[in-house]
Amino acid sequence: MTASPGGATCTAVAPDTTCTIAGLTNGTSYTFTVAASNDVGLSNSSSPSAAVSPASGPGLANYYQATPSNRTVTVNWAAPSSGPTITRYVVSSPGISSCTVDLIAHPAASLQCVFGGLTNGQIYTFTITAYAANGTSSTDTIWSIPSATKAAPSSPRNVKFSGTPKGVATVTWQVSGSNGGSLVLKYTAIVIGPRFFKTCTVNISANPSAPLKCNFTGLKPRRFYMYRVTAVTTAGTTYSARAKRAIAMNVRIATFARGKTTMWSGLARQAAIAASFAKQFKYTKLVITGYTNPGGTLASRTRFTQARALTVARFMTARLKALGVTNVQVIAAGAGKSLYNGSTLTTRQRQLNRSVVATLSYR
Repeated sequence: MTASPGGATCTAVAPDTTCTIAGLTNGTSYTFTVAASNDVGLSNSSSPSAAVSPASGPGLANYYQATPSNRTVTVNWAAPSSGPTITRYVVSSPGISSCTVDLIAHPAASLQCVFGGLTNGQIYTFTITAYAANGTSSTDTIWSIPSATKAAPSSPRNVKFSGTPKGVATVTWQVSGSNGGSLVLKYTAIVIGPRFFKTCTVNISANPSAPLKCNFTGLKPRRFYMYRVTAVTTAGTTYSARAKRAIAMNVRIATFARGKTTMWSGLARQAAIAASFAKQFKYTKLVITGYTNPGGTLASRTRFTQARALTVARFMTARLKALGVTNVQVIAAGAGKSLYNGSTLTTRQRQLNRSVVATLSYR
């Protein structure tokens, strides 16, 4: 059997009449043809099947949080923001009967599970899985401690920081796994750096489905920023662990060293620049986003093929490893063109045309 587009195939040996084609792209429409073979040869292909599209399994539940009380923990969540229709959720905890919310039998059921008869002061974990017709989600686990008194919430989960070379950073997070028995009133993201201190608050009590993210502007490259998120309830405030990262930065790597006649001499020399920044700021990804052809005619200067870009990426990978940088993924992100394409170019314009643009960031 052959899939179109792409040409992926699978083979079934008689008497089997089914086989599975893996590696297709979710959301892409495919048709399939079948051909039979024997010792004499291969038959003509069948007519194409009706078009179908593979679909991904369900996503993780949103706003997954536990509310502890006296000998009881109540777990609440929201449906994933995208993906297939969920048929049921299952919440499990070691040593306790699992809880199932069946949305086929009860389409309007509350997305909630209540676990009673627990021991106050003991830590319990709760793992949720979403089920759909075409698969299951990955699991998500939180913990909570039942108590007759309210406590501060647990810290916000999965706090992430990303920043662009233009100085815009985004901090995202997930709700606290346990609210300590009181509704979370707000989350506050904090970013601190050299001559930089900014905060951003998400009022979750006023808008329970508010996006859990904050944007910050005015950050500078080549410096670390500390970031964390606080969760605030009437019972107390909890901070996520401190972490630090730099925003992504662009580096322009000369492809021709002065006085050299091959691009590799320039790349070999300038790879040390990318390596030094990767080591200093713990970058883990180098995306080559522009490629220029510095030689030849004006027309040839504007064409630098994807094949050449991949060659540059492989060369940079080898050079970085030679310089002791082994955890950086080098990616060629498409063909580009010269910065300057006029019929007459200044010396500086010609120098810039002899370069590769790359962005250092984090995976």
